[in-house]
Amino acid sequence: MRVEAAEWVIERIYTGGVNEAVWNKMYRRDFLERNHIRFREDIWYGEGMLFNITCLQEADSAAVGERRVYHQTFNPNSAMRSFKMENQYCGLRSLDIQRSIWKKSTSQIEAAYDFHRREFNWSILTGLIRTGTAEQYRKEYEQSIHNLRRDLSVPLKANISLKRKIKALLIAVSPVLAARVWLFARRIYHALFRRRAE
Repeated sequence: MRVEAAEWVIERIYTGGVNEAVWNKMYRRDFLERNHIRFREDIWYGEGMLFNITCLQEADSAAVGERRVYHQTFNPNSAMRSFKMENQYCGLRSLDIQRSIWKKSTSQIEAAYDFHRREFNWSILTGLIRTGTAEQYRKEYEQSIHNLRRDLSVPLKANISLKRKIKALLIAVSPVLAARVWLFARRIYHALFRRRAE
């Protein structure tokens, strides 16, 4: 276990280096009570990230453990893996709130946040294509494509691997084609996963 600055953890939450969920975190009750931190009832999607980012605004540091002591079973059919545009709107609200409460901001956090928001657009695009609702949510579909194509400096500024930077740049070339290829590969993977489980 090591101790890291809160800013380091915030950046890693936005880039995926630290899991954004609450289930793998521990907070002292007196810390939460002293800082009046609660889950927001109006945020049901992106609530864990919002809670963690809120806590990290009040903390100087966090202990980060490397030991795996929890096993999560991946269920591709879980409610969290189903796509609903209402959830995406809520997730975007969560991101807006997070940015509005920042007390700690560095250029690395800003770059990581921008990258995470860009990745959220990828999630919306792939979800709309996968569920066949792109026409129903045409405005959101086109906005996601626009956001994935604009400002190619976003993945370049973020503290992520070269592989992820290249992936982000390739997606920017043709977001819809990239989404269709990714969804096809995902279907094959899940079919193989189900076959092995039988």
